[in-house]
Amino acid sequence: MKIKELFDRGMGPLISLEVFPPKANYSLATVFDTLDRLQVLKPDYISVTYGAGGGKQGRTVEIASRIRSQYGVESLAHLTCVGHN
Repeated sequence: MKIKELFDRGMGPLISLEVFPPKANYSLATVFDTLDRLQVLKPDYISVTYGAGGGKQGRTVEIASRIRSQYGVESLAHLTCVGHN
């Protein structure tokens, strides 16, 4: 499903969350532990950014994929365009 389709349903406000991949020396488990606790909010979609420096793209893709497959929630890779050409 596309995020636009969630808005097109016209079922009132949507709940979205945004997560940031942890620094390379931190485990991805920190993100998923947090998402486990936030599931009670029943978000319509979750945005995953990779930060202004662009050094975490691989982790962004992994997190976004797991959000969709493990939690059944639409995910959105929020790409920051700072420092890119």
